[in-house]
Amino acid sequence: MTAALLLVSCGGERRMPSVTGFEIVEAEWPMPSGAASGADAGTEAGWPSGMTVRLTIDNPGAAVVLRGGRLRVTCGGGRAAVLVLQERVRIPERGQWRVLVPLRLRIARNASALSLRSAIERRDAGAVSLDWEIEVRRGMWRGRVGDGPATLEGLLPESGMQRMWQVLDRVSGGGAATGEEKQ
Repeated sequence: MTAALLLVSCGGERRMPSVTGFEIVEAEWPMPSGAASGADAGTEAGWPSGMTVRLTIDNPGAAVVLRGGRLRVTCGGGRAAVLVLQERVRIPERGQWRVLVPLRLRIARNASALSLRSAIERRDAGAVSLDWEIEVRRGMWRGRVGDGPATLEGLLPESGMQRMWQVLDRVSGGGAATGEEKQ
């Protein structure tokens, strides 16, 4: 969902908000248990169950409410993960705002989840595809905005990819995920 919200930059008559920055504020890790074993252990180990991200948003128009949303991640020929907006998020009118966005992460229990982890480790942006949809309310207007599928390499410039790899390392349990974050 973070990537989707980063990419939501709808222009035109509605002058929708655009995301200019993001950071992971908190990751929610599942409690350790002996229940995950075999095939299940490989698909869920190291992935958070949810996270809160702080978005920096430029909103040139009226206030907007994100009423729902999802970002589907595919890799290796199948759906690997889905990020879902947990609750409504209000973006105030006219100005630059920092908004907290709570997300729930659902990792598939299939080979695509393993392919996603491998693609992240290899920095293979062409192997990861995204499609997204958000439900928006602005005044009396309600609608859905979405796009995809598109590969990560087609969505972000190289400078944006470096930041995205850092985020993906953190949420996939690679690189930056430490025991302190797995509370």
